[in-house]
Amino acid sequence: DRRRFLALTHSFLLRDTGIFIHVSSASERTMRQILILPVTVLALSAPIAHASKPRVAVLGVQTSGIDPASAPLLTEVLTVEIDRLGRFRVVAGSDVQAMLGFEKQKDLLGCNDAACIAEIGGALGVEKIVVSHIGLLGSTYVVNIKLIDIQKVETQARVYESVKGEMDNLLGSIRASVHTLFANAEPAPLPAAVTV
Repeated sequence: DRRRFLALTHSFLLRDTGIFIHVSSASERTMRQILILPVTVLALSAPIAHASKPRVAVLGVQTSGIDPASAPLLTEVLTVEIDRLGRFRVVAGSDVQAMLGFEKQKDLLGCNDAACIAEIGGALGVEKIVVSHIGLLGSTYVVNIKLIDIQKVETQARVYESVKGEMDNLLGSIRASVHTLFANAEPAPLPAAVTV
């Protein structure tokens, strides 16, 4: 019975790509030949595509006028929104802490300029770092996010947003700010050639 079951049903799981293929029925051999080639190509190309993405570190959100206990959650929201862009390998949270070590984390507390942050980026082995500050003035949240290019040691793009109201509005503002930040970071297109 077990042999018959195995002959009728086969499952293939590719862990790295998250693809699950289930093949059953009498035409199993033909289906397997049709499916194996594209799946193999996909499995081999996924690590290459992943490796070609630049690495970006998301440092913890600095806050003022907001309950400090909300900073890790705000950092997580920011991290997820950057990861959703699908353009970067994102390093954040406990990964950053583990990679930096205690001494570098102490240095990070007084680190505000691009050169200092670039040094931290070098220690993390990333191409870019996202630094952010969210404050509350009266009933208005102020969101300030910077993207720092480690190789050029300069701020590549920055976004400043203000939003009134509840924390829900702030979360929407973070999402919009991430899209604006990375849109601003795109190089300007070259002007079209003029023919005479």
